[in-house]
Amino acid sequence: MHKVLVVEAESGPEAIELYGQNQSNVVTLDIVMPDMEGEEVLQRLKELDAGARVVVCSSNVQTAKHQEVLDLGALAFLTKPVRAEDLLKVLAENPT
Repeated sequence: MHKVLVVEAESGPEAIELYGQNQSNVVTLDIVMPDMEGEEVLQRLKELDAGARVVVCSSNVQTAKHQEVLDLGALAFLTKPVRAEDLLKVLAENPT
């Protein structure tokens, strides 16, 4: 059994700060966030840690948006509501 620590951020800047403090194994990230778009948060996380494992979860179904976040380094783009088995599959395919 793995220990899981879940940390929730209310905004993009807070997400970046918390990532630096907690050395997260995985980040789930929405595109629409207060203060900063998810794409910018993703880019900043990857600048801090090129190995950051980020899964974007959003109700935005535009194919171009999916490709944009993948090009920025996201492991995957999952459409909300996210099914646990889909997230677990992405993580299994991208181990730490």
